[in-house]
Amino acid sequence: MSDVSISLNGKISLNNLLISNKANDTIFYSKAVGVDPVSLIDALNNNDLKFNNISLIQGKIYFDLLSQILSTDSNLMVDNNSISIEKTLQNKVFIKSLSISDFDLDNGDLISNAEILNMYYFNDSLSLEIADLASKINKYELKDFNSYLSYSDNKLNFQNINTNINNSNFLGSLELYDFKDKNSL
Repeated sequence: MSDVSISLNGKISLNNLLISNKANDTIFYSKAVGVDPVSLIDALNNNDLKFNNISLIQGKIYFDLLSQILSTDSNLMVDNNSISIEKTLQNKVFIKSLSISDFDLDNGDLISNAEILNMYYFNDSLSLEIADLASKINKYELKDFNSYLSYSDNKLNFQNINTNINNSNFLGSLELYDFKDKNSL
């Protein structure tokens, strides 16, 4: 992290935030991470991971390394300071509003813009509402993607999908099972 700034509306911005594992592999980088101060203080002091608003601007995320952190006990490295994350049933994450812009994914895909609401992660299950997503995934360009998403028991559900893919409109729902083997997709 290069510096911290506070705006007049009280939002804290963590600039050039880099998170690595013990082997110094980058897991996450963002030019600017904005978060409301009350949520940040509760997270740091009480391990209470409930956030009102988070914004991520210009960065990269490595999902394989991130999933290793989420699935096992581990230590993260934030620059040279070690943060211990203990995986317990007490650890759950709630983000009321998550805004993402210009984020690269480790496979070369890009999230141009995303608004995610009511994101809840607990005990290897996830639920959230994608209010707006613009992305380029392989040769597919998604615009105005919105859906309710849930993941649990190796099942991924997209409900009420409404999007434009390569200038074609798509409405519906989608349920994926047993997709741990990426070759089976």
